[in-house]
Amino acid sequence: MTGSADFSAKVWDTYTGECVQTYSHNHIVRSVAVNHAGTQLLTGGHEKKLRLFDLQKAGTSADDAQLFKTNDQGTTHDGVIRSVVLGRGTNGAENVVVTAAEDKLIQWWDLRTLEPVHEMTLDEPFVSMDRCTGTFGEYITITAGKDAMFVDLASHEVAKKHTLDVAPSSVYLHPTQADRFVAGSTADEWVRVYDYNTAEVLE
Repeated sequence: MTGSADFSAKVWDTYTGECVQTYSHNHIVRSVAVNHAGTQLLTGGHEKKLRLFDLQKAGTSADDAQLFKTNDQGTTHDGVIRSVVLGRGTNGAENVVVTAAEDKLIQWWDLRTLEPVHEMTLDEPFVSMDRCTGTFGEYITITAGKDAMFVDLASHEVAKKHTLDVAPSSVYLHPTQADRFVAGSTADEWVRVYDYNTAEVLE
């Protein structure tokens, strides 16, 4: 699954590299997510709307999708949706959707009702959000300014937050030991390894 500046989300055959389905939108699609069964597609982007497509049905345009609850302006977020993450079932997260937007708002949604259930406002401009799994369960990792956050996807509790010396571009927690995390940087081309508890640079 890919989102693109050509105003579409696409499904690709991983063996042949051919596009097998295109889902048209009205603006740039910045992020996509698919459920574990491969039957549902979530999209978000410059329209500031979060959509749910049923991959088992024929409809392939934005009008065929279900729209998550909107605000008074008819959008899901006030800012461009930069990232969409869908839980995979660890710790009861299979119906949890998390969106992150340029309005600094991180929002949790119930996939069954398409309604918001929780939100978090960042102190710094949003940079990245990714799904992270391991022995600790299922987290989302968020970077904003120089902050690196590790948040339980299902309970939306912040497990750890560090303010680093170098602004991170993205972070990922070690999946088995959970004692260190790796971070890219927006300031240089280095990748650093940090102690999870102290944020001391290890490598």
